[in-house]
Parts: sequence; structure tokens; C-alpha cells
Amino acid sequence: PTLYKNFLRYLQIGFYPFFIEDEVEYKNKLFNACEKIIHEDIPSLNKIEYAHLSIFKKLIAKLIYSKVPFKLNITALCKEFEISHPTLATYLEILEKTKLIIPVKKYSKNISKKADKLLFGNTNLLYTFADEFGVEVDIGTVRETFFVSCFENIYYSDIGDFVVNENIFEIGGKNKDFKQIKDVNSYLAIDTDYSTEKNKIPLWLFGFLK
Repeated sequence: PTLYKNFLRYLQIGFYPFFIEDEVEYKNKLFNACEKIIHEDIPSLNKIEYAHLSIFKKLIAKLIYSKVPFKLNITALCKEFEISHPTLATYLEILEKTKLIIPVKKYSKNISKKADKLLFGNTNLLYTFADEFGVEVDIGTVRETFFVSCFENIYYSDIGDFVVNENIFEIGGKNKDFKQIKDVNSYLAIDTDYSTEKNKIPLWLFGFLK
């Protein structure tokens, strides 16, 4: 098997040690672990009304059903869930601390303190919840989720997909080109085993950053 084929397998069942025990039951075990986090760990470590635990699952459902990275609309979510802005902010912070989600801010001269979009903490979570909800994953979202999970400080950008340390990154398939990011500090993170082209980097290599 090629490096890229192994990488695709890792994206589905390689992030947690469950795959050592049983690859077939990997997603079931991961889903059960997530259920325990939501229904046992979160309420035991935080002052959460039991009736509000369903909100955590609803937030996860939002990420799944949006298929693309979920664009955060605080006002709309507060109205839908019938909770205050501070309460929703607290719940999002809790989900971030559990590593179930990653909030990403938009890059600008004056970077906002509020997240602009939400992604899953890693691609295994994305695939697991997609299976549970019966939703087909979008490969673009898989790529972006993996890339974001490799960095501590990363921002969405209008030019390209992300900005890391002032460098612009566009994420895509192996035939992706530089049309959208004509800048000296621009890179492509692509689906491929290896690359000899300048500023074209195999997506899987970013996994070694963490």
C-alpha cells in the first residue's frame, strides 16, 4: 500500500489506540467514549443542567449535517437552544477542552476573540459521528479537519484556506494549483504520497508536527 492509502486509513481509524484492539469495532468504541464524555465527564466536572446535555449532542449534529466546516452564528444558536450567549460560550469552551471540537477564528489585522467556524477535533471523530448520523463525509472537510488539528495557532483566510505564522495554505487534491494563492508565502497541502514541486507539500506530512 502507498503512503497516501495508509494515510486515508489513518484518517478514519488511526488517531486513538482502539485500532490496536479491534479495527472493526473502532468507531463503535470511539462513539461510546464520546458518549461517556458528554453524559458523564462533562456534567461531573462542570455545573451543567442535565436537561442541557442534549445541547452538546445538538452542537455535534450541527457540525455533521453542515458537511462543510460549521459557520458559527451565536445569536441563531442561542435562540434555537433557548440559552444565553455566555452559556453557549461556556458550552463551546467545554467541548473544546474535551478535544471534541476545534474553534477557528478568521484571520485579519484585528483578529476577533470569537471563533468563526467549528471543526471536529480530528478526522476520526468526524468519520465516527458521520457514521452514527448516517451522513456521508465531504473529503474537503476531512482534509481541512486534519490540517487544522496539526496546529495550535491557525486561522481561516479569505485568501487560500488557512494562515499559519503569516503563511497561506490551500488544501486540496493532488491536482490543486496556485491560482487562488499567488503569493510568495503560499503553500499547497495536497493528497499525494510525495512531492518534488516547490511549495507543494503532501498533506500527511503535517501530521508529524504534533
